Amino acid sequence: MKRSIKGFTLVELMITLAVLAILVTIGYPLYTGILEKGRRVDARGTLAKLAFAQERHYAMFGNYATSVDELNFGPDATEDGTNDTYAYVQAVSDIDYDRDGTPDNYTIALATDGDAATQDFVFTATARSSQLGDTDCRTFTIDQAGVKAALDSSSNDNTDSCW
Repeated sequence: MKRSIKGFTLVELMITLAVLAILVTIGYPLYTGILEKGRRVDARGTLAKLAFAQERHYAMFGNYATSVDELNFGPDATEDGTNDTYAYVQAVSDIDYDRDGTPDNYTIALATDGDAATQDFVFTATARSSQLGDTDCRTFTIDQAGVKAALDSSSNDNTDSCW
């Protein structure tokens, strides 16, 4: 009686590896694209929260904050700069994945002329780290009037597809 040997042949193993390589080649770019789009959503939400925090600052103190640090006001409505705050820490929590107080994939900046008469501001979220691979929506902005804009990696306007 002859015993059959069970197992895989080298050809079967090579075919399996080839199919796996094709799946990874197709799947990985799709996966990273989905991650980039998800981070975009987080950045847009963070900018909206920061604009809201600016309006809250204006309602409480009669002026817009001229720096992000000024948005660190706590429940007692004082600009105390501590981490028990509502405004800035809450706003960036969606893009601070490791919870160290610094956004991971975007740099957040506040620009204002500091003039009490004009009362204007612009928040900007600029891609950094692993989000630099996102060439379509590299920079997001929102201003005091709620006007939103987005630029690609070549500084071309891409607002319609990014916001």
